Amino acid sequence: MHLKNFLNTAIRGFENMSLKERKEKIKEAFKDFRTKGIRAKYCESNVWRFIQEHENSIAYTRYDLEAMERTNSIQFTWKGDGEKIFNILKEHFEIVKWDGTIFSTMKVKF
Repeated sequence: MHLKNFLNTAIRGFENMSLKERKEKIKEAFKDFRTKGIRAKYCESNVWRFIQEHENSIAYTRYDLEAMERTNSIQFTWKGDGEKIFNILKEHFEIVKWDGTIFSTMKVKF
């Protein structure tokens, strides 16, 4: 198989992940965050409280999950070592976007 065909197949496969598979992938990434000393949590609604209470942290809410169903992407709120958090996300997801500032969320595209 040519490299171009392989990459197209791999990307199509990633886009076609079920919602359950996407949630499982997020759980795996958050488990990795915790093993690397970063607080990672799903918050029912008040993500800002969690983020404010923990220096190095990443979180998402049910609203982020609902948006993921429509947009094939999810936004993560974070605080602390942005480079470290971004690099861990990159270990688990192919497409991660962040503008490098402390004021923006990190976005994973499926």
